[in-house]
Amino acid sequence: MLTVLFVLILGGGAAAGFFYWKNQKAQAEELVCEHSLMHSRGKLGFTDMTPAEKEMFRPVRQRLVRVHPVTGRKAIFVNPQFTMFIKGMEENESRALLDQLFRLTASLEHQYRHRWEPDMVVFWDNRLV
Repeated sequence: MLTVLFVLILGGGAAAGFFYWKNQKAQAEELVCEHSLMHSRGKLGFTDMTPAEKEMFRPVRQRLVRVHPVTGRKAIFVNPQFTMFIKGMEENESRALLDQLFRLTASLEHQYRHRWEPDMVVFWDNRLV
């Protein structure tokens, strides 16, 4: 649950990617991506991690298309900071598809924008954003 007590005059918007990539739907639903916090930190120049940190933050695999457990709605699950590659694809193919998906998720037409008003409460379902 999110709430706001006041809104800055600058706008107070919040964004979240929420869309389903319709092209190559059947293919996309079978793909698995590898995600890593270390990948994200490395992009920022933080490369010195202890063995314990490397173990704790080892990469995880997630389906490219996630299904909301209640509504059944499908959404692409990628993030330019954490998603490293698509399992089973050549590196150049994986990078090309991920770059395309990253551009789509950055597009305003595929984002939810919330206009905050004073004392507003918003329930956020983090299972599919």
